[in-house]
Amino acid sequence: MNIRLSIMLLALLSCNAVMAREIVFGDEVEKINLSYGEETILRFPSQVKTISNVSDFDVSPVDKTDPDYSLLSIKPIFRKAKGRVLFVLEDGTVLRTQFRTMKKTTSLNNDSFYEFVSKKQIVNREDKLASISELELMKAMIRDDTVTGYKKRKLVRTLWGIGKGIKVQLVRSYKGKRFNGHVFRIENKSSKNTIKLNVESIALGKPNQSIMSQIDDVVVYPKKVGKAVTYLRIVAKPGSAYTDIELPYEMKNGGKRD
Repeated sequence: MNIRLSIMLLALLSCNAVMAREIVFGDEVEKINLSYGEETILRFPSQVKTISNVSDFDVSPVDKTDPDYSLLSIKPIFRKAKGRVLFVLEDGTVLRTQFRTMKKTTSLNNDSFYEFVSKKQIVNREDKLASISELELMKAMIRDDTVTGYKKRKLVRTLWGIGKGIKVQLVRSYKGKRFNGHVFRIENKSSKNTIKLNVESIALGKPNQSIMSQIDDVVVYPKKVGKAVTYLRIVAKPGSAYTDIELPYEMKNGGKRD
């Protein structure tokens, strides 16, 4: 492998410099611009077994001393080289491409590193990312993190009919294939009474769809005495509805701290 290509490859493949343009392929023809006089790196999901119609291009493994046919270099032979090239992978998958050579000074964007990813890989990746445990989802909800594979929404939905002196609002939701996450803001609206929440008895629906619950403070004081707001988080089964919450609590006379 020549020195210039070695330096470029090290830069591209270093963990801190992932510069590959990802192309999700299927049965369609993927159109790719190449720069004349420049090498472009192509990474495939598996070894390439055969290549057809490459007369206008020089295609070879990036590392010729230790060939890896899942990582190829392509370089136009002619200034106006173009053509459809078929790459057949070891599992029989056919990847269809349409290459066109552009001048180095072209205003069109020519990337130097492409990674081909099948639609099946994307689905498997999403399934894997969405397979986090209920505890990991709960930790992310506590930190207010975004979770890959889950649709996170910030909103304000007030729940009515919970009880006198208490205000409950859904303020964040997480929706995924395995779990739903609900974050509630609970406020003591009483001027003199203290609210004590029973976390162990919290439920979502009948039968109960709740898997795990966490609350910042089980005791919520009147505003003039102490902290009047707490947050409740529930990890539940998919399809669970936040409106089905059962929130057992007791209202204690007086607002003194225990």
